Formats: sequence, structure tokens, C-alpha cells
Amino acid sequence: MSLDNFNQYCFDEQQVLGEILFKEYIETMSKYEFDIEFMFQDMGIENTLQYFIDLIEKAPSFIPAYDYLIACFLLLEDSKEEISNVAFSGAIEVLQIFKSQKSKKPLIVEWLFIENRPLLRTIYNHAMDLWENELQLEAKELFELLITINPLDNQGARYNYLATSLDFTYKQFFKRFTDANGYFKPNLDKWFKENEGKNLCLIGRNTRIEKLYPELSDGSDSGMDFFS
Repeated sequence: MSLDNFNQYCFDEQQVLGEILFKEYIETMSKYEFDIEFMFQDMGIENTLQYFIDLIEKAPSFIPAYDYLIACFLLLEDSKEEISNVAFSGAIEVLQIFKSQKSKKPLIVEWLFIENRPLLRTIYNHAMDLWENELQLEAKELFELLITINPLDNQGARYNYLATSLDFTYKQFFKRFTDANGYFKPNLDKWFKENEGKNLCLIGRNTRIEKLYPELSDGSDSGMDFFS
């Protein structure tokens, strides 16, 4: 795919998996219309989970496998720990991919490209998991990252960034801004407009990511300033 903006990144699934494995992946997922529930019904839960685990073992940087694996666990009860582990592992791989794109500065990873969505979702899922586990500072850094690399913010990370900036806990935020059915209330946008100017002016720094994830450090002092 040709990108007009040199700074834009588009995840290349075939390059990561290789031609043969990619073909097998497309054939398998197409059979189930890329729907996890269809896979569960036909393959069974254990075989479906194992399919994506095997994909990750063969190609650790194939991010869609983490994305699908999280989707699998979301359909199961008592799987919070598994979701946390997969989200963390996937996020590390995504951040490694972003770090490898140092020539693209500032790096843009738009939701517009379907191939990028698993990467953005994986970071978002990890950030939400951190926030739910009361690691607000760490979650805030990742929400900030999402806003920086995907300026249109199709995921709504700006709301979560603002909330964590204002020291809302996960429970406080969702209790205040969602109804009994889990839908956001109209007062969310009003609250955001009243408070965004105080906090969003700092968006785009992203100086702490590498400190939060020692796995990303290459021993240099360059950090990850290529985001801004």
C-alpha cells in the first residue's frame, strides 16, 4: 500500500508472517468470516485459543493474533488475568514495532488503515487494563501515545487521557459517565469540553514510555522522542 505521508505507518501482515503462513492464516480466518464466535462454534474454545497461541509462537510480532486472543478471552468468564497477560505481551511487541520506525518522525499510525487497528486496539486494551488495576500514570502515558500517533483518535482515547490526567480512577470514571447498560452519558462531552484546554496542551511529549517498559530500552539515552 502506498502512503502519501512519509511519516505514516501501515502494518504489513504478510511481511510479518511470511507468504505461506499468511496464506494459511487468511484461508483459516476467511472460513469463519474473521469471527471469533464462529471459530468457537466450529473449532471449540481450546482449539481456537491454541490456534492464536501457535501463531504468536511462530511470529511474535504478528499483532492481530494478540488482538484475536483478547477477543477470545473476553467471551469467557474469569479470564481477566489472561487478558492482562496477552495485552501486556502484545503491547510490548507493538511498542517495539513503533520504536523501529524512528525514521518516521512524528510517527503517524492511523486507524484509517485496517491493518493498523489491531496495533491501536492492543495498546488501548493494555492501557485500559492498567487503569482498571489502578496504574493511572502508566495508563495515561499510553492514552497520550494513542492520541499522538492517531490524531483523529477514532478510539476516544482523549477522554481516558483527560480522566487519568485529572486522577479519575477507572471505577470513578465509568460510574460517572456510563449508564446502567454501559453506554456513555451525554454529560461526557460536556465534561470533556469544559476541561480539555487545561490538559490536552501537553499531548505529544511521550518521554516516559521507555522508562515504564525496560524491555524497550536499547541502552541509549535517545528514548522514544520520535513520537513528537
